[in-house]
Amino acid sequence: MVAIIGDFDPASILSLLRLIDLGVIVVPLTNHTKHDHEYFFDTALVDAVIDGAVVGTAIAQSQP
Repeated sequence: MVAIIGDFDPASILSLLRLIDLGVIVVPLTNHTKHDHEYFFDTALVDAVIDGAVVGTAIAQSQP
């Protein structure tokens, strides 16, 4: 599960399309919901986060 944080810029859209082509489940997020990102990461069990040119891992707060 990969979260992409971005708006409708070409790089974000290209990343989204490439991940879809690879069969990856993608959680698209915007910068406007930044205060809720940890909740979305935890709920969707996100493993990796792409924020612009930075790729990182998400640490789920509460695993079942």
